[in-house]
Amino acid sequence: CLVKGASDHTMLGFQKIKKVKYGAVTKKTHDIKADGVILTEPKSAVIFRVGDCPILTVYERTTGKALVIHCGRPAMTPTYTLGYFENIVSLGIKELLLGVKNPEASAHITGSICAEHFAHETDAGQALIASFDVFEEKVFTDRKAGKLDLQAVIKHQLQELVPGSEEPTTDGLCPYENLWLASHRRHPEKRLRSPVVVVLQ
Repeated sequence: CLVKGASDHTMLGFQKIKKVKYGAVTKKTHDIKADGVILTEPKSAVIFRVGDCPILTVYERTTGKALVIHCGRPAMTPTYTLGYFENIVSLGIKELLLGVKNPEASAHITGSICAEHFAHETDAGQALIASFDVFEEKVFTDRKAGKLDLQAVIKHQLQELVPGSEEPTTDGLCPYENLWLASHRRHPEKRLRSPVVVVLQ
């Protein structure tokens, strides 16, 4: 399943977790547009193409399901409803664990742009990250410069949403610093993308 991750609220599939749709291998377009999918069938797979964003995979052992999410800043931005905040991570975890009494989950976060290269110094940039203050300064390496650590946001949410879950693994690679990976911040005009493939065994 080839997934086109949404960029913001103007794009189809923004902050949506959808059922996987498998297209023909000869198909050149995306099978689905969404920020996330849940794999349920053994030997099924999903492909996301990313520029700087982390991909979060959460495997729930008791159901054998895997949640795969495109964790771009817009989809991870907390939005408030009735005193609670939601973003793509909380929405996905809730759907994955729906009806699960004693979840056993493990997670992996792919490399993503590090906070050092993800600054939001301007007034416009500060406005984009203001709602992340709900997580306090632990998700910033430098709040004044707006250096947001996307992986820290994900890790914090996993601890809150899946108590007792293992510390997520990560390859720790920053696309901006590794020239063989695509980075929109490093080459904004090229809009290159690296494929991330997740297979449910």
